[in-house]
Amino acid sequence: MLIVATLISAMVQIAVVLAIAGLVYAAFGRKAGFRRYVGLYRAPLPIVLIGTGIGIVIAATAVAFPSVRAIAGGEGTAIAAALSGHGSGAAWVALVVTALFKTAVSEEILFRGLIAKASIRWLGFRAGNVLQAAIFGFVHLALLAVAKVDHFILFALCVNAGVLGWIAGWLNERHAKGSILPGYALHASANLVTYCTIALLFGR
Repeated sequence: MLIVATLISAMVQIAVVLAIAGLVYAAFGRKAGFRRYVGLYRAPLPIVLIGTGIGIVIAATAVAFPSVRAIAGGEGTAIAAALSGHGSGAAWVALVVTALFKTAVSEEILFRGLIAKASIRWLGFRAGNVLQAAIFGFVHLALLAVAKVDHFILFALCVNAGVLGWIAGWLNERHAKGSILPGYALHASANLVTYCTIALLFGR
């Protein structure tokens, strides 16, 4: 039941983001194909692997801090929800689905596929990539604001999200001809390492 619920939730979230992207494309982007408009096409494998490596390194560094673990694995988070199955196989599958699909796919399509590309078209790469990264960090600020944590840690986590967003945009646009796959690889690997490490080593 947990796996089905997680899969449905992931598919709904991705479908909503694709619908939003489709509406924007219909209004502003008909000159290009939809997949190219949002970056849903192949990227050079070495760049995808670099994105994966960056995600793993940053996640492994982040989970070393107890404050990060407390926020990432706290009540109401994906980790807590998945582990409500008390470490069962279904809970782990749900955790992996959440890490790789529910958040990474939808957020990369929205932020690096739709917002970054629109910002870069309007402002050029430098300003556009900074803008999308700042929006990405700010959204995390809004999500993390519900957690009762030190303001400095909250700020640091949001800056970290913004930096990761900037790196993802840079990899995509400067090294993968606009494909969002390197950014997805970075995001998904960071999620997976963070979620599984906290659940395996620190989960209750």
